[in-house]
Amino acid sequence: MRFIAGSLVAAFWITTAVLALPAHAQSETREFKPVVGQEGKDVIWVPTPQALVERMLEMAKTTRNDYVVDLGSGDGRTVITAAKKYGVQALGIEYNADMVELSKRSAEKEGVADRARFIQGDIFQTDFSKATVLTLYLLPNLNLKLRPTILNMKPGTRVVSHAFTMDDWQPDQIESVEGRTAYLWIVPARVEGTWRWGGSREYELTLQQHFQQVEGLIRVNGRTAQFRNARLQGDRISFSIIEYSGVGNVQHDYTGRVAGDTMEGTVKRSDGGGEEKWTAKRSTRAASGPRSDAVVQRVHGADHQPGVKAMPQQGAAIVGGGIMGGDVAIIFAAAGWSVHVMSPSEKTRAAIPARIEAGLGKLGAPAACAANVKTYARLADIDWQTIDFAVEAATEDLALKQRIFGELEALARPEIPLTSNTSNFPIGEIGRHLKTRSRVAGLHFFMPAHLVPLVEVVSSDATDPSVAEGMVALMEKLGKAPIWVKKDVPGFVGNRIQHAMMREALYLIAEGVVSPKDVDTAVRYGFGFRFIACGPIMQKEMSGWDTNYYVGTALYPHLHAEKGPPAMLKEMIERNHLGMKTRRGFWEWTDEAVAREKSRIERALQAGMEILKQDMQQK
Repeated sequence: MRFIAGSLVAAFWITTAVLALPAHAQSETREFKPVVGQEGKDVIWVPTPQALVERMLEMAKTTRNDYVVDLGSGDGRTVITAAKKYGVQALGIEYNADMVELSKRSAEKEGVADRARFIQGDIFQTDFSKATVLTLYLLPNLNLKLRPTILNMKPGTRVVSHAFTMDDWQPDQIESVEGRTAYLWIVPARVEGTWRWGGSREYELTLQQHFQQVEGLIRVNGRTAQFRNARLQGDRISFSIIEYSGVGNVQHDYTGRVAGDTMEGTVKRSDGGGEEKWTAKRSTRAASGPRSDAVVQRVHGADHQPGVKAMPQQGAAIVGGGIMGGDVAIIFAAAGWSVHVMSPSEKTRAAIPARIEAGLGKLGAPAACAANVKTYARLADIDWQTIDFAVEAATEDLALKQRIFGELEALARPEIPLTSNTSNFPIGEIGRHLKTRSRVAGLHFFMPAHLVPLVEVVSSDATDPSVAEGMVALMEKLGKAPIWVKKDVPGFVGNRIQHAMMREALYLIAEGVVSPKDVDTAVRYGFGFRFIACGPIMQKEMSGWDTNYYVGTALYPHLHAEKGPPAMLKEMIERNHLGMKTRRGFWEWTDEAVAREKSRIERALQAGMEILKQDMQQK
């Protein structure tokens, strides 16, 4: 097996001997001998230590019945070890023809040529779908590129990688040998969707899935029960359902196997009711087709971002490399744009590459898209002849934004739209001193910008309508859900609606009517739950505007209508109780809790996004 690119590793391994003996120029009269560090198609060659090879095959629980495939098989040691130690049929796929011939000779010497085969081929074009054990020692970006293909393999396939992970697909097992690390994944079955089974009781289980992590909502005879302890390993699934029996709670422990749209196995009751068989059928999937791109993206990650249309490479300039600027850069980079990010902060510029790479992984976009992003300390350093679009995402300081737009007007070609991601200032004020105010518009993203689909395109009185219309069309091509805000009102649309709700929520908390936790519960599991399916206007179209009118007549006089935030919020700020950023808000936060909650929210947003994308694609 082989790995690694990059100047540091190459400088370490590639010696004078390597330079004098490139792989493609071996003497025909001498037997080929590989040199550590020699260049290959995607990586340089560094062998996996034999002790780790053996441990990787043990981690995969290799048996005689397996079919082992090694991607980038190098000198063939993994394939030969598998064939010799376990008696399996094994295949090595290697791009270097000399290495392939060397491996074949080694297999002959070890007496396993009938079981250890080697072919010269490209791992991204060669079919290895029949493997039950897959081994590799490549690079993080290559692992991520292979990931969609791997996840389409048969559930239960074991995948073992030396040194490198699969991004947010968490390994099932990690082992180290002599300071070298190996990671094991088991390809999970696809279980997301709604499953039903029954007898004396009717069960409806709706599952959400993020690789091997599973969450669910269970209803028994139409009533919600508790769903716990879900575990998915390959095609094996287990979970517990806790029901109220009339005399107390009874836990039912389910184990079974997944085969397409069927789950079946046994269930054991905690009250001693014995063990019974159960069979569930999936009535709805998360998307049509067992191998659809939508399912791959939501459940497993994918090698592209669904909803983003292929576009010729264009140039985008982004002013500001903080949270919003970085996320906006991810959106354009994922669509294949050349992205130029300006930040005067050296620390911010240094953090951008890792942020871009992580964001692309969450979108399922190719890791190679990160190369589309370049950073600059000054706007003047950008080649503005290559820029087709500019967005300002700097700190919310009006004077600063006005200075930036003055620079943009001087640098950008006159036909290029100049946009601001401000959430606070009128677009007309930002562009007030410009000679070309007609090309200035608001382009307001919502955090996290690369995941939340809404974008507000905001016109001032001076904005040319064709500029706003062009921005709407561009955002649609990028897979976003844009709205055109035709009047430059404070807060635009989304924030006005959001803060109207927040004003009432904080008032109810301050008055002791309800706890912060219960406010969140009321929104998430009440009217907020419906928003994934339709907005508030459509909801009232369904329920009737007469009802809304009569309820509003009675309720509006009692709603909180102060012109400023509540005193409670000011007191929290004075105590530095700012939320997660200071580890204390309404709740106390540890670093671990912050990371866990942010990860949970991102997974939920990604799952919800896939539902919305289906609606967006149908419009």
